Amino acid sequence: MTAEMMEPLVEAIVIGDCTQSIDLAKNLCDTGISAKEIVVNGIEVAMAQLDEKCTMEQFNLLEIMLTGRAAMEVIKYLFPSGEIVTARYTPRFLS
Repeated sequence: MTAEMMEPLVEAIVIGDCTQSIDLAKNLCDTGISAKEIVVNGIEVAMAQLDEKCTMEQFNLLEIMLTGRAAMEVIKYLFPSGEIVTARYTPRFLS
């Protein structure tokens, strides 16, 4: 699995496109990529990109909400029973 395969998913999540994000996640699953890989190399990367863009002085609440919604919809698709995947990414404000 390469970062190139995840890039469309990352972009869809960052722009907050729920439908496209879920479709891309389904396609990745169909190619044999595990749910954990999608979370770690797709959703976490998208959230890290958003974290880099947003500061305490400058942020767009709508963008944050749309990105979060798209990420959550993909997670709900990947883990319908509520399974937990341990993240390796810690947001700057928690470090």
